[in-house]
Amino acid sequence: MSVPHSIIDRCDAVLTQGDADVPVITPFLPVAGLRHDENGKLSADSINTILDGMKSLGVVIDTDDKRYGVIQEAKYVLCKLNAQYEFMLNSLLSSISRSEKVDPDLISKLQTKNKNMQDVLSISRHVLEMDLNPVKEGFISSPSTHSNILEEFQTFTNTLQADSAQLKAEKYDDIRKHSIEISGDAARYASRFMEIFSFLNITAFGILLYIVSVN
Repeated sequence: MSVPHSIIDRCDAVLTQGDADVPVITPFLPVAGLRHDENGKLSADSINTILDGMKSLGVVIDTDDKRYGVIQEAKYVLCKLNAQYEFMLNSLLSSISRSEKVDPDLISKLQTKNKNMQDVLSISRHVLEMDLNPVKEGFISSPSTHSNILEEFQTFTNTLQADSAQLKAEKYDDIRKHSIEISGDAARYASRFMEIFSFLNITAFGILLYIVSVN
């Protein structure tokens, strides 16, 4: 699978381990201390904490346009994380092919990137499933128009979960190299709504850290 141009044109290539180690600065990634359930997924209260942090920075998801803007940013974040993850996976598999000892630090980094992507996907699915048009009495709600992308997000999540289990079991040869493939018309939303994410910088991230730390 390949990353669509609508995503990869906003995602820098990862060419060195240094590139792979650069933190991805985004309010989508939870800070330390937010809870996950028994299956390792972000808990509902953790997702709400992250969304509250976005609201405090002026990103209120109350229209479909804003929803798509948020999803476009999620795809950008996933692209960056996935590129770093793929680079480290290649490093791991290359090391194994040379019969070298597996670096435990590399495994730890892979597990962290894997979990980060799962967290972003959890938040993205929640945003896609948000009811922005509550049903009024006497009216029938329309079916979801996001089923395709939800299915693709879930498929990607399943792949990451399988990778995570194999990493924990040290079954490195079973890890499948993969890339995200997300269809849809996100490209036409990119330039229109990317400005609502002007908060994605170091200063804003510091504000978000403060917000979630006091909740």
